[in-house]
Amino acid sequence: YYEAGTTLKTHPQKEYDDGIIRIYLYTEGDLPENASPEDIKLKNLLKYIGNSIKENVTDDETELLDEIVTDTKSREDVGIRYMKSWEWEKEIREEERINTEKERERADTEKNRADTAEAKLAKYVEKYGELE
Repeated sequence: YYEAGTTLKTHPQKEYDDGIIRIYLYTEGDLPENASPEDIKLKNLLKYIGNSIKENVTDDETELLDEIVTDTKSREDVGIRYMKSWEWEKEIREEERINTEKERERADTEKNRADTAEAKLAKYVEKYGELE
C-alpha cells in the first residue's frame, strides 16, 4: 500500500499537516522480505480482493471474508436485486442519452430557425435599407 499526505506545492520545504492521510491499496504489489505481520495480512487481504477465489484464502480474516462473499453470491435475492439495480441504471443512462440527443436536435432546430430569420433580415436590409 501507499500512504500519502498533503504538502504545500508552492512551499514543499514547509511542514504542513491537515490531518488527511490517503491510503492507496495495490493488489499486485510485492512485499519486502522484512515485511511486518500486519503488512503480510494486508497483502493477503488485497490478493483475495483482487481475485476472490478459495485458493486466495490464506488466514482467518480472508476465510471470514470468503464465507461472507460466498454466502452473498449464493443468495438468489441479492443477485436479483443487483441485476435489477444494474438494469435500472442502464435504463437511466439510456434515457439520459435520448434526452441529450433530443435537446441537441431542439437546439439545432432553433439555431437553423434563427439563422434563416437572420438571413431573411439581411436580405430585407440589403433591399430596403435599415429598419427604423
